[in-house]
Amino acid sequence: MKNLVRSSSLLSLMCLAGCGLALAAGTAPPNGFTNVAVSSNADDVHPNYGVDTRLVLDANGDPAVCFLWADPNGDNDYSDTTLYFTGWSRTQGKFLAPVKVAVTGDIATQDAEVGISLARDASNNMFGIAYRVEPTSGDTVVIHLALSTDGGATWKDEVVESKTGDGDFRTPTLALANGNAYLAYISDGHGVKYITGKETDPPANWTSQLAPVDTGYSAYENVASLALDSNGVPGIAYILDSDSANDQHLKFWRPGSTTASLISGPGVDKEDQNDIHLAFFGTKASVVFHGALDTNYFVGNGHTVWAIRSNDGGNTWGPPVNVPPDNGSSMDVPLGFAVGSQGQGAIASYSNGSDGSDVCEQPKLSLSDNNFANWKTCAPETKEEGKKNFYAYTPSVAYGPNDRLYVVFQVPPKMDLSYGVQLWSQPLAGGSGPVVNTGGIVNGASFTPGAPVSPGELASIYGTGFAPAAIGADVIPLPTNLNGLSVTVNGELAPLVYANPTQINFQIPWDVPAGSANFAVINGSQSNTVQAQVVPASPGIFMYNGNRAVVQDGSYLLVDQSNPAKPGSTVIVYMTGSGPVKPGEESGVPAVAAPLSYVQDSISATLGTTPAHVSFAGLSPGFVGLLQVNVDIPAGLAAGDYPLTVTINKVPSNSPLIVVGQ
Repeated sequence: MKNLVRSSSLLSLMCLAGCGLALAAGTAPPNGFTNVAVSSNADDVHPNYGVDTRLVLDANGDPAVCFLWADPNGDNDYSDTTLYFTGWSRTQGKFLAPVKVAVTGDIATQDAEVGISLARDASNNMFGIAYRVEPTSGDTVVIHLALSTDGGATWKDEVVESKTGDGDFRTPTLALANGNAYLAYISDGHGVKYITGKETDPPANWTSQLAPVDTGYSAYENVASLALDSNGVPGIAYILDSDSANDQHLKFWRPGSTTASLISGPGVDKEDQNDIHLAFFGTKASVVFHGALDTNYFVGNGHTVWAIRSNDGGNTWGPPVNVPPDNGSSMDVPLGFAVGSQGQGAIASYSNGSDGSDVCEQPKLSLSDNNFANWKTCAPETKEEGKKNFYAYTPSVAYGPNDRLYVVFQVPPKMDLSYGVQLWSQPLAGGSGPVVNTGGIVNGASFTPGAPVSPGELASIYGTGFAPAAIGADVIPLPTNLNGLSVTVNGELAPLVYANPTQINFQIPWDVPAGSANFAVINGSQSNTVQAQVVPASPGIFMYNGNRAVVQDGSYLLVDQSNPAKPGSTVIVYMTGSGPVKPGEESGVPAVAAPLSYVQDSISATLGTTPAHVSFAGLSPGFVGLLQVNVDIPAGLAAGDYPLTVTINKVPSNSPLIVVGQ
């Protein structure tokens, strides 16, 4: 047997991509509105349940949410305010029952001052919540960090800093990455404090630094925002008040530096209700700000929210761009802010008033182009549709897999949505979801229309609305989920190799029985179901340049016009659709070299009309679903192009060309 050389050129010719991290089975949240956590007291008149919703994505790209239950016993004493966490379960198809994280004391929302911040470390699936604790007695306030290593089921709590009789802590903002924690918060009397260290180390061992101030701008607003760029380097956006004039500076700071760059200012009214959020697109820093940057703020022209981007990592900033409201409606704090994979922005806001000219419901959702320059504001529903009437407090927003937009928010009592925390999930592909073409299931090597497929085969599925851009797996075993995308065969999740907007390469599970099988694509919503025939064997030879067989010679070089196959030599043909093998294989798992998995059914080969001996046929070690067939080129065969056909269990493959030379 000739072993397969794992060359990138060979993989490219077979239209294979690398493999990726295996994610959980099941489906993402459905389109539209979904209950996250519902209050048990629907008759409540105070919106205490679901305060300060915060949102991140879990390992599947699904929403994970934390929120506050203010005054849970209803005695108007808010000292028992409690922090909760919940996440989406793909196996159950709903959000899990909220888990109690901690009692925080009275940290209910005051303007933009959200007292909790949720983050996740993608390297180890660690969740973290930074939160401030208001004392039940005395004047000691505390910043805490709660960490969970089991998906939010249990939490370990650490004290980051306590303060007695020296002001307060405000708006903690947290990021986690590569085993490190990055935390910033306002410390009254000191400024913006940045602290960082290993997640496994006690915060007492972390390092800290204060953000720099400008001459004449020594006071801080009570909001700041920390984020990591694509290199894992933190940045912080914050607001400085003038000591004498009625204006502010918006500042951006890289911790470790002694200076901060000016995002915008002066000219910002420091008496206004402010909010600021930072996010990165690669290393491009993006800031949204709520406040007055010109006089139009005061005459009802909607100049309250601004978007500003830096293309050089925060050193210099472009001009502020006004984010227009939904006609005459307000855009109130706190804001939710996220940046998508193409550089586009999303801002979620609550509207506390309107002159009646607005056309959209709540939450107000402002979306930009990829340049972060042109914005439009509406909502998940328009008023003309008249579907639901509700307020949407403290919204938080995130771009999920394939840039699907998620917004979580609090709904007060006695509205058209359940009282508590709600999620809105954006319908994909303009609302249509994925669509599989009729006859869109084909052999992943031959692509023969209408041909049956077989268990264990590498196959392709064609349609629309699959993925916004090309994405592949990068480790093996193959995953059954690529950024929220999955394929089912008779309801069973199939291992995935590669996806783009119109094509998915996947393996048909080995245990799919012969007969008519149902295929569907799930990506936020489920596609139509398409049927294809499954037979014991459906051989297909991989091709390149339209109709050339993917074949290597004995030196593992591609057989082509510059390197023709020699009569009397043995070549290696790469295929899929082998039919049963012995020993059997597990779906998504690469074949091993010992013991080899041999094709069990009868096999033969021809070059044109000339029979050719098959010296080996089995799965190629180190690959999933890839069949290797060693074919002896007949001695004395004349030079030229020959259609190569391999027949397994009396089923012939496609017949791409192989060139033979002397």
